[in-house]
Amino acid sequence: MTAKIEEFYIKNKVFAQKDDTIKELESSPLINVKELPDGIRSFNFKREVFYGNKFDSLNIKARGLFVYYDNTIAARSYDKFFNVYMDNSKPEDSDYQDTYIENVKNKINFPVQVYLKYNGYLGLLSWNKVSNDWLIASKSTTEKEFAGWFRELLSKKGILNDTIKQYIIDNNVTLIFEVIDIDNDPHIIEYEESNCILLDIIKNDFKNDFLSYSELISLSEKWGLKCKELITTINSYDELIDFLQKYESYDCPEHIEGFVITDKNGYMIKYKTYYYRYWKECRKILQLFLSGKLITQNKMSKDVQPFYNWLLEHKEQYKDSQSISIIEMRKEYEK
Repeated sequence: MTAKIEEFYIKNKVFAQKDDTIKELESSPLINVKELPDGIRSFNFKREVFYGNKFDSLNIKARGLFVYYDNTIAARSYDKFFNVYMDNSKPEDSDYQDTYIENVKNKINFPVQVYLKYNGYLGLLSWNKVSNDWLIASKSTTEKEFAGWFRELLSKKGILNDTIKQYIIDNNVTLIFEVIDIDNDPHIIEYEESNCILLDIIKNDFKNDFLSYSELISLSEKWGLKCKELITTINSYDELIDFLQKYESYDCPEHIEGFVITDKNGYMIKYKTYYYRYWKECRKILQLFLSGKLITQNKMSKDVQPFYNWLLEHKEQYKDSQSISIIEMRKEYEK
Protein backbone atom coordinates (compact mmCIF):
# COMPACT_ATOMS: atom_id res chain seq x y z
CA MET A 1 0.00 0.00 0.00
CA THR A 2 1.34 3.39 -0.96
CA ALA A 3 1.43 5.81 1.97
CA LYS A 4 -0.57 8.95 1.49
CA ILE A 5 1.51 12.07 1.86
CA GLU A 6 -0.24 15.09 3.29
CA GLU A 7 1.23 18.58 3.25
CA PHE A 8 0.85 20.83 6.27
CA TYR A 9 1.50 24.56 6.27
CA ILE A 10 2.26 26.26 9.56
CA LYS A 11 2.00 30.01 9.65
CA ASN A 12 5.13 31.70 11.02
CA LYS A 13 3.54 34.00 13.58
CA VAL A 14 6.76 35.87 14.28
CA PHE A 15 7.26 36.98 10.69
CA ALA A 16 3.53 37.60 10.24
CA GLN A 17 3.52 39.90 13.25
CA LYS A 18 6.61 41.70 11.92
CA ASP A 19 5.09 42.21 8.48
CA ASP A 20 1.75 43.30 9.92
CA THR A 21 3.41 45.91 12.13
CA ILE A 22 5.42 47.32 9.24
CA LYS A 23 2.36 47.42 6.99
CA GLU A 24 0.50 49.35 9.68
CA LEU A 25 3.41 51.76 10.02
CA GLU A 26 3.51 52.28 6.24
CA SER A 27 -0.20 53.01 6.01
CA SER A 28 -0.45 55.30 9.04
CA PRO A 29 -1.14 58.97 8.16
CA LEU A 30 0.77 59.97 11.32
CA ILE A 31 4.10 58.41 10.30
CA ASN A 32 6.75 59.63 7.86
CA VAL A 33 8.47 56.99 5.73
CA LYS A 34 11.82 58.09 4.33
CA GLU A 35 13.61 56.25 1.50
CA LEU A 36 17.34 55.82 2.14
CA PRO A 37 20.22 54.13 0.26
CA ASP A 38 20.42 50.31 -0.02
CA GLY A 39 16.64 49.90 -0.02
CA ILE A 40 16.36 50.96 3.63
CA ARG A 41 13.42 52.98 4.90
CA SER A 42 13.15 54.91 8.13
CA PHE A 43 9.93 55.41 10.08
CA ASN A 44 9.35 58.43 12.30
CA PHE A 45 6.17 59.90 13.79
CA LYS A 46 5.14 63.28 12.40
CA ARG A 47 5.38 66.59 14.23
CA GLU A 48 1.60 66.67 14.67
CA VAL A 49 1.86 63.49 16.76
CA PHE A 50 4.38 65.10 19.10
CA TYR A 51 2.68 68.47 19.40
CA GLY A 52 -0.88 67.20 19.21
CA ASN A 53 -0.71 64.40 21.81
CA LYS A 54 -1.61 61.81 19.17
CA PHE A 55 0.68 59.03 20.36
CA ASP A 56 -0.62 55.48 20.31
CA SER A 57 0.75 51.94 20.62
CA LEU A 58 1.79 51.94 16.96
CA ASN A 59 3.44 55.30 16.34
CA ILE A 60 5.54 55.14 19.53
CA LYS A 61 7.51 52.47 17.63
CA ALA A 62 8.29 54.90 14.81
CA ARG A 63 11.31 56.53 16.41
CA GLY A 64 14.72 55.75 14.98
CA LEU A 65 13.35 52.66 13.19
CA PHE A 66 15.16 51.49 10.02
CA VAL A 67 13.77 48.65 7.88
CA TYR A 68 15.19 46.73 4.88
CA TYR A 69 13.35 46.15 1.61
CA ASP A 70 12.37 42.65 2.87
CA ASN A 71 10.75 44.15 5.98
CA THR A 72 13.43 42.93 8.38
CA ILE A 73 14.74 45.52 10.84
CA ALA A 74 18.10 47.03 9.98
CA ALA A 75 18.46 49.15 13.13
CA ARG A 76 16.20 50.48 15.84
CA SER A 77 16.05 52.61 18.95
CA TYR A 78 13.71 52.73 21.94
CA ASP A 79 9.98 53.06 21.59
CA LYS A 80 9.10 56.66 22.39
CA PHE A 81 8.90 57.21 26.15
CA PHE A 82 7.80 60.31 28.02
CA ASN A 83 8.65 63.03 30.51
CA VAL A 84 7.13 63.15 33.95
CA TYR A 85 6.50 66.36 35.88
CA MET A 86 6.40 66.81 39.63
CA ASP A 87 3.70 69.47 39.58
CA ASN A 88 0.24 69.05 38.13
CA SER A 89 0.93 71.00 34.93
CA LYS A 90 0.23 67.93 32.80
CA PRO A 91 -2.58 66.11 34.65
CA GLU A 92 -3.98 64.04 31.77
CA ASP A 93 -3.84 60.32 32.45
CA SER A 94 -2.42 58.69 29.34
CA ASP A 95 0.35 56.32 28.39
CA TYR A 96 1.14 58.38 25.32
CA GLN A 97 1.82 61.91 26.42
CA ASP A 98 3.83 63.93 28.91
CA THR A 99 2.55 62.96 32.31
CA TYR A 100 2.12 64.19 35.85
CA ILE A 101 4.11 61.88 38.15
CA GLU A 102 0.96 60.83 40.04
CA ASN A 103 -0.39 59.29 36.82
CA VAL A 104 2.39 56.72 36.56
CA LYS A 105 1.87 55.48 40.11
CA ASN A 106 -0.21 52.50 39.00
CA LYS A 107 1.79 51.83 35.84
CA ILE A 108 5.29 51.54 37.23
CA ASN A 109 6.49 48.39 39.01
CA PHE A 110 9.11 48.66 41.72
CA PRO A 111 12.02 48.35 42.17
CA VAL A 112 13.14 50.75 39.44
CA GLN A 113 16.59 51.60 38.14
CA VAL A 114 17.50 55.27 37.80
CA TYR A 115 20.08 56.06 35.10
CA LEU A 116 21.74 59.36 34.34
CA LYS A 117 20.25 61.10 31.30
CA TYR A 118 22.91 62.60 29.06
CA ASN A 119 22.41 65.78 27.05
CA GLY A 120 23.27 64.89 23.48
CA TYR A 121 21.62 63.36 20.43
CA LEU A 122 20.68 59.81 19.44
CA GLY A 123 23.16 57.63 17.56
CA LEU A 124 22.49 54.10 16.26
CA LEU A 125 25.15 51.61 15.20
CA SER A 126 24.30 48.38 13.41
CA TRP A 127 25.50 46.40 10.37
CA ASN A 128 24.15 46.94 6.84
CA LYS A 129 23.59 43.52 5.27
CA VAL A 130 23.06 45.07 1.83
CA SER A 131 26.24 47.14 1.55
CA ASN A 132 28.16 44.86 3.96
CA ASP A 133 29.28 47.92 5.88
CA TRP A 134 28.46 49.83 9.05
CA LEU A 135 24.94 51.18 9.40
CA ILE A 136 25.35 54.50 11.20
CA ALA A 137 22.26 56.58 11.81
CA SER A 138 20.97 59.50 13.81
CA LYS A 139 17.34 60.34 14.31
CA SER A 140 15.60 59.33 11.06
CA THR A 141 18.49 59.12 8.60
CA THR A 142 21.81 57.52 7.73
CA GLU A 143 22.72 60.69 5.86
CA LYS A 144 23.12 64.40 6.70
CA GLU A 145 25.32 66.10 9.25
CA PHE A 146 24.34 64.41 12.52
CA ALA A 147 24.99 60.91 11.16
CA GLY A 148 28.25 62.23 9.69
CA TRP A 149 29.39 63.73 12.99
CA PHE A 150 28.47 60.49 14.75
CA ARG A 151 30.53 58.47 12.25
CA GLU A 152 33.53 60.75 12.76
CA LEU A 153 33.32 60.38 16.53
CA LEU A 154 32.90 56.59 16.34
CA SER A 155 35.99 56.41 14.16
CA LYS A 156 37.98 58.75 16.42
CA LYS A 157 37.07 56.67 19.50
CA GLY A 158 38.07 53.41 17.76
CA ILE A 159 34.57 51.96 18.01
CA LEU A 160 34.36 50.87 14.36
CA ASN A 161 36.43 47.73 14.91
CA ASP A 162 36.13 44.07 13.93
CA THR A 163 35.23 42.88 17.45
CA ILE A 164 32.15 45.11 17.71
CA LYS A 165 31.26 44.46 14.07
CA GLN A 166 31.22 40.69 14.62
CA TYR A 167 29.17 41.00 17.80
CA ILE A 168 26.53 43.05 15.96
CA ILE A 169 26.39 40.58 13.06
CA ASP A 170 26.30 37.45 15.25
CA ASN A 171 23.58 38.79 17.54
CA ASN A 172 21.60 40.93 15.05
CA VAL A 173 21.50 43.96 17.34
CA THR A 174 21.70 47.74 17.38
CA LEU A 175 23.99 49.64 19.73
CA ILE A 176 22.19 52.75 21.02
CA PHE A 177 24.39 55.72 21.90
CA GLU A 178 23.99 59.20 23.30
CA VAL A 179 26.29 61.36 21.18
CA ILE A 180 27.89 64.30 22.98
CA ASP A 181 29.55 66.57 20.42
CA ILE A 182 30.85 69.71 22.09
CA ASP A 183 32.25 71.12 18.83
CA ASN A 184 29.42 70.63 16.34
CA ASP A 185 26.35 70.40 18.53
CA PRO A 186 26.65 71.85 22.05
CA HIS A 187 23.38 71.55 23.95
CA ILE A 188 22.53 72.91 27.41
CA ILE A 189 24.63 70.84 29.82
CA GLU A 190 28.37 71.47 29.52
CA TYR A 191 30.79 68.55 29.00
CA GLU A 192 34.58 68.55 28.96
CA GLU A 193 34.90 66.35 25.86
CA SER A 194 32.93 64.77 23.04
CA ASN A 195 31.99 61.15 23.52
CA CYS A 196 29.68 58.30 22.55
CA ILE A 197 27.87 56.91 25.60
CA LEU A 198 26.59 53.35 25.18
CA LEU A 199 22.99 53.43 26.44
CA ASP A 200 21.69 50.01 25.46
CA ILE A 201 21.98 47.09 23.07
CA ILE A 202 18.69 45.92 21.55
CA LYS A 203 17.69 43.06 19.24
CA ASN A 204 16.63 44.09 15.75
CA ASP A 205 13.00 43.06 16.20
CA PHE A 206 9.83 44.46 17.77
CA LYS A 207 10.15 42.64 21.11
CA ASN A 208 12.05 45.36 23.03
CA ASP A 209 14.64 42.74 23.93
CA PHE A 210 17.46 44.65 25.65
CA LEU A 211 20.70 43.35 27.04
CA SER A 212 20.83 43.36 30.84
CA TYR A 213 22.74 46.18 32.52
CA SER A 214 25.35 43.77 33.93
CA GLU A 215 25.99 42.41 30.42
CA LEU A 216 26.11 45.96 29.04
CA ILE A 217 28.72 46.97 31.63
CA SER A 218 30.77 43.85 30.88
CA LEU A 219 30.83 44.51 27.14
CA SER A 220 31.55 48.22 27.64
CA GLU A 221 34.60 47.40 29.73
CA LYS A 222 35.73 44.78 27.22
CA TRP A 223 35.35 47.19 24.29
CA GLY A 224 36.68 50.27 26.09
CA LEU A 225 33.42 52.23 25.82
CA LYS A 226 31.82 54.65 28.25
CA CYS A 227 28.57 53.11 29.44
CA LYS A 228 25.48 54.78 30.88
CA GLU A 229 25.64 55.28 34.64
CA LEU A 230 23.27 53.61 37.06
CA ILE A 231 22.60 56.23 39.74
CA THR A 232 20.46 54.25 42.18
CA THR A 233 17.76 51.62 42.62
CA ILE A 234 14.49 52.84 44.15
CA ASN A 235 12.04 50.51 45.87
CA SER A 236 8.83 52.52 46.26
CA TYR A 237 6.81 55.36 44.80
CA ASP A 238 7.35 57.57 47.87
CA GLU A 239 11.08 56.98 47.68
CA LEU A 240 11.02 57.98 43.99
CA ILE A 241 9.20 61.22 44.80
CA ASP A 242 11.70 62.06 47.53
CA PHE A 243 14.60 61.42 45.16
CA LEU A 244 13.25 63.56 42.31
CA GLN A 245 12.11 66.37 44.59
CA LYS A 246 15.76 67.21 45.27
CA TYR A 247 16.10 68.26 41.62
CA GLU A 248 13.10 70.59 41.60
CA SER A 249 15.13 73.71 42.36
CA TYR A 250 17.95 75.56 40.66
CA ASP A 251 20.37 74.56 43.44
CA CYS A 252 19.94 70.84 42.84
CA PRO A 253 22.71 68.37 43.77
CA GLU A 254 24.12 68.21 40.22
CA HIS A 255 23.59 70.34 37.13
CA ILE A 256 22.48 67.55 34.80
CA GLU A 257 19.71 67.02 32.26
CA GLY A 258 17.90 64.41 34.31
CA PHE A 259 17.26 60.70 34.63
CA VAL A 260 15.84 57.74 32.74
CA ILE A 261 13.80 55.49 35.02
CA THR A 262 13.18 51.86 34.04
CA ASP A 263 11.09 49.34 35.95
CA LYS A 264 11.46 45.55 36.08
CA ASN A 265 9.01 45.11 33.17
CA GLY A 266 10.80 47.57 30.89
CA TYR A 267 8.38 50.48 31.41
CA MET A 268 10.38 53.69 30.94
CA ILE A 269 9.90 57.33 31.85
CA LYS A 270 12.27 60.28 31.92
CA TYR A 271 12.60 63.19 34.30
CA LYS A 272 14.30 66.50 33.54
CA THR A 273 15.70 68.68 36.31
CA TYR A 274 14.56 72.20 37.07
CA TYR A 275 18.08 73.43 36.23
CA TYR A 276 17.84 71.90 32.75
CA ARG A 277 14.27 73.14 32.17
CA TYR A 278 15.29 76.63 33.27
CA TRP A 279 18.18 76.86 30.84
CA LYS A 280 16.20 75.26 28.04
CA GLU A 281 13.69 78.09 28.32
CA CYS A 282 16.55 80.60 28.50
CA ARG A 283 17.97 79.14 25.29
CA LYS A 284 14.66 79.77 23.55
CA ILE A 285 14.67 83.36 24.84
CA LEU A 286 18.27 83.79 23.70
CA GLN A 287 17.46 82.54 20.19
CA LEU A 288 14.55 84.95 19.86
CA PHE A 289 16.68 87.78 21.25
CA LEU A 290 19.56 87.17 18.82
CA SER A 291 17.17 86.93 15.87
CA GLY A 292 15.77 90.35 16.75
CA LYS A 293 12.22 89.05 17.30
CA LEU A 294 9.87 90.66 19.77
CA ILE A 295 9.66 88.77 23.05
CA THR A 296 6.50 89.37 25.04
CA GLN A 297 5.92 88.47 28.68
CA ASN A 298 3.56 85.65 27.76
CA LYS A 299 6.42 83.92 25.93
CA MET A 300 8.39 83.37 29.12
CA SER A 301 7.90 82.24 32.68
CA LYS A 302 8.60 84.64 35.52
CA ASP A 303 11.62 82.52 36.48
CA VAL A 304 13.59 83.47 33.37
CA GLN A 305 12.66 87.16 33.30
CA PRO A 306 15.86 88.15 35.17
CA PHE A 307 17.90 86.48 32.41
CA TYR A 308 15.92 88.32 29.74
CA ASN A 309 16.36 91.62 31.56
CA TRP A 310 20.10 90.99 31.68
CA LEU A 311 20.11 90.35 27.92
CA LEU A 312 18.40 93.68 27.36
CA GLU A 313 21.00 95.44 29.51
CA HIS A 314 23.76 93.92 27.34
CA LYS A 315 21.98 94.26 24.02
CA GLU A 316 24.76 96.23 22.32
CA GLN A 317 27.43 93.82 23.53
CA TYR A 318 25.74 90.70 22.12
CA LYS A 319 23.70 91.99 19.18
CA ASP A 320 26.18 90.55 16.64
CA SER A 321 26.81 87.26 18.51
CA GLN A 322 24.53 85.12 16.36
CA SER A 323 26.41 81.88 16.98
CA ILE A 324 26.89 82.13 20.74
CA SER A 325 25.64 79.05 22.59
CA ILE A 326 23.55 79.03 25.73
CA ILE A 327 26.52 77.46 27.54
CA GLU A 328 28.73 80.43 26.68
CA MET A 329 25.98 82.92 27.53
CA ARG A 330 25.29 81.21 30.85
CA LYS A 331 28.94 81.65 31.84
CA GLU A 332 28.68 85.36 31.08
CA TYR A 333 25.40 85.68 32.97
CA GLU A 334 26.66 83.81 36.05
CA LYS A 335 29.65 86.13 36.36
